Amino acid sequence: MNTVLEDLLIQSPARRNKLFSLLLGSLLCAISLTVLMLYPALNSYMIGSCLVGLVLILVGCLKYFEPSNSLLLSAQGLRYFHRYGSWFIAWQDIVIVTHPSFSHGLQRCFVPYIGIKLRDLTTVAANVAPRLASRQIHEQRDLSVLALQQGLVKLASAGLNFEPFKLTPQQIISGPKAAWLHQMMMLNQAFGCHLYVPVTSFTQQPEQLISILKRYQQRALLLL
Repeated sequence: MNTVLEDLLIQSPARRNKLFSLLLGSLLCAISLTVLMLYPALNSYMIGSCLVGLVLILVGCLKYFEPSNSLLLSAQGLRYFHRYGSWFIAWQDIVIVTHPSFSHGLQRCFVPYIGIKLRDLTTVAANVAPRLASRQIHEQRDLSVLALQQGLVKLASAGLNFEPFKLTPQQIISGPKAAWLHQMMMLNQAFGCHLYVPVTSFTQQPEQLISILKRYQQRALLLL
């Protein structure tokens, strides 16, 4: 019986078309500048075209800074990759992986994230860079606004909270990490999950990825 659990990488689509964007932008700039030199009367059109080319070049360059993979599943736990860093959680700390939803009238609406409910925040708090924590606060403001609009949280809870976060009686977290942890607690109250992975960070359908994560977690826990 094979007791070794191989690592599984979930690819990110963020780096797709990076070379195409660079080449198209460069070509557009080259053509625009050539036409501009030959036909100065078309300067207003060609300058606009050149600016579009520069934007495409910038987009292509930015894509190179995106991680190739969004998730790493290993025997130890789950790691999420972001251009501002990563966070890690142990499988034992995961209560459930789901596609969070909310009721809007008679409809059931799903948020564009995969949600992870945690049993304990200690591991993730110790394995996230302050830079990523700060970025996550801003990237998930849409969830905070949605929770407030749907009446899932009160106005006082939906705002940024930079008060120190009491992780344990002996451990007090401050700074961006504290604000991120406060937001995690608020979103857990609203949608039932602490961590949120945007659906744009993987190529699978949400339910398909949830199934992959659940199966891997079950296998990992059996080997502990």
